[in-house]
Amino acid sequence: RNNSEVFNLSDKDLMFEHLMMGLRLKDGLDIDAFNNRHDINVLEYYKSAVDKFTNQKMLEIVDNKIKATDKGRLMLHDILVELMD
Repeated sequence: RNNSEVFNLSDKDLMFEHLMMGLRLKDGLDIDAFNNRHDINVLEYYKSAVDKFTNQKMLEIVDNKIKATDKGRLMLHDILVELMD
């Protein structure tokens, strides 16, 4: 008997997984790599949340990467929940 299950993720789910993993990294999410992989502009697709959290100093865009600030790392779960919607 095979107990493994196969899950097919939607494009939206794959983008969110990539974003979530990138924001967990100290170096942040590489914007060009994301855009090329998903054929979409991450800053436009997630514009309202990225703008909100950069204004609140929880995210920052540095060297073409979206990074969680020290404050943002403490609130990363809440940031990701909002980005998921």
